[in-house]
Amino acid sequence: GRIACPTLISVGDKDPYISESHTRWIAEHIPNVELVLWPGAGHLFFAERTEAYQELLVRWLGGVPPA
Repeated sequence: GRIACPTLISVGDKDPYISESHTRWIAEHIPNVELVLWPGAGHLFFAERTEAYQELLVRWLGGVPPA
């Protein structure tokens, strides 16, 4: 509850190390959070969904995607 900045939590819903329930618990305790669960992805969701993850980061950080 002491985190005051906007926070992005992104995790694969099939992650064998970090359970979805733990991820949701963390998200529920941080104000101004965006939770993104990647369906069917595991611990390395960023490698499994590289293009979509990069698009999410660009959008979330308010950047402009490369041409």
